[in-house]
Amino acid sequence: MVRSVFEDRFKLKMGRQVKTVSVFALIVGKSGPRLPDRGKVMINGTVKQATSEREAPDGWTMARLANYLSSVRAIGHPVVDETRIAGTHGSR
Repeated sequence: MVRSVFEDRFKLKMGRQVKTVSVFALIVGKSGPRLPDRGKVMINGTVKQATSEREAPDGWTMARLANYLSSVRAIGHPVVDETRIAGTHGSR
């Protein structure tokens, strides 16, 4: 239904394509995770928080870390969380 609206009203054509891309995966090392349970997340000496947050959260989930790393231009690839680590973790 939405597709027909785009095609009729806006004269846009939609299609699907499969694209293979390289990704980085966060995995747990051989000796297991060594993450502090709490603390603000510090990257390069700066506390990180979203612009929508009044105050930096007390830790990030691994999914949030993967999302942040995906947005770092120097990394240049999507990052996925394969750790299966639950909860929030931060820096000490």
